[in-house]
Amino acid sequence: MTHQLKIVQTFLACLFFLSTQEPLLSSEVSEEVWPPQTVRWTLKDGKELIFVATHHTDNIISPIHGLIKAIVEKEKPDIYVMEGFSSDEDGISPERLSIKAKKLCEDQGKCGENLYTALLATQKSIPFIGADLTEDKQLEPLLQKGFSFDDIVFFMLVQHLPYFFRDGYFETHTIKFIQQNREAMCNDFLQTIIASWIKCDVKLTYQDFLEWWEKHFKAPLDMDREFSDWWTGNNYAQPHKSKDALYTQQIAYWFNKNRDDHLMKVIQDNVSKHKRTLVVYGSNHLRDLWNRLIKAYGPPNFTRTY
Repeated sequence: MTHQLKIVQTFLACLFFLSTQEPLLSSEVSEEVWPPQTVRWTLKDGKELIFVATHHTDNIISPIHGLIKAIVEKEKPDIYVMEGFSSDEDGISPERLSIKAKKLCEDQGKCGENLYTALLATQKSIPFIGADLTEDKQLEPLLQKGFSFDDIVFFMLVQHLPYFFRDGYFETHTIKFIQQNREAMCNDFLQTIIASWIKCDVKLTYQDFLEWWEKHFKAPLDMDREFSDWWTGNNYAQPHKSKDALYTQQIAYWFNKNRDDHLMKVIQDNVSKHKRTLVVYGSNHLRDLWNRLIKAYGPPNFTRTY
């Protein structure tokens, strides 16, 4: 009876947090947008996988932040798989991210859902693991797809420019955004930060970036127009494979595919080791992994779309 009671309690908890609507099929969702969702797999061995697919926001009073808090506090996951860093380099639950999460989420009241979950995980003594593929491991696969070294480096800059404008600093370090000295900041980011990521010497400059942009977009870059709006700026790094996709979007397609291949391995590894695994990642990653997740774990038991 005790075992049956636990099953009933778990079932009721699922109902409380997740609606019982049928999961969306990949063929029913536009390739352009996959909605924010929470998807739960309850496996035969009693293990659970909870995938929270988000549209990124730094608003800590957003519905998705509230949902994540409810899941962490009530579901008590054994491991949190986090977007935004790699445990291959930083290990599990790196202190620097716990400190950064506290500073941004608590002290400044503004942080992305990945860091917000890291804050909650730290408070609840839940280990968190970074499932991102390190940039140095992106280099060779992208070169094999025909992209140049310059393409890859400048794409990484394009990825981070929206953070440059939104947050006042690049997301992955704390150099402040000095509007009057944008060229020096970009040079530093290219030659110091990106160089450290890909473990290569980078001599490219902001002026080189402007020339590269004009070559591929057939117009000079107006950085304020293209990147000061969060959604407009992020569009340049959205993955698309079609022939009419923007050049950076074509790079993003293969960049994200490499990331998703690695993410899937991390998910499977942690599901095999832990009873309850929580994944918080951008919604496009769930879209792109959907068929592989179905193949690995079957149809999900519960989904909720926001």
